[in-house]
Amino acid sequence: TAGMMEGNRRSAAVALQDRDAMIAHLGADSSGPPQLPPFEAAVLTRPEVSAMLAAAYAAAVRPGLGGWADDVIALFGRPWEVDPAAITVPVRLWHGELDGVVPVAHARWLAARIPTATLTVQPDAGHAGHFDATPATLEWLLHGDEPLRDQDEMAAATT
Repeated sequence: TAGMMEGNRRSAAVALQDRDAMIAHLGADSSGPPQLPPFEAAVLTRPEVSAMLAAAYAAAVRPGLGGWADDVIALFGRPWEVDPAAITVPVRLWHGELDGVVPVAHARWLAARIPTATLTVQPDAGHAGHFDATPATLEWLLHGDEPLRDQDEMAAATT
């Protein structure tokens, strides 16, 4: 959890206890919304982004906090059931250099352990950088096994 925001560090510590403690923690966290850097807040407060996130969050917790608790426990509370070194399919990791929610060191750690991983670090993005995905990123998502092309190649291909 080194370098993670305080809320994630608290959740990670509680995840080592049990599911009931995790659910209580998630339901009782009265620290308010996390204090995000201005570049993160600028993305997350866009009307279209905040509306989408509010709807997704409401739907996710409608049946209760159990699913969220299970996710946090799986991430922080017990060993992963897969060895990253055993992954043999192509993997692309994108991460914002300025991410304080999950620091880029985590992506670098994972990329170093997945033999088929390619890591792209976006220097001017944080945790919400995916809301501003580059055309090259979207192109790769559409055509996964094709090489990632640069902006000039993409512009020529679309004209």
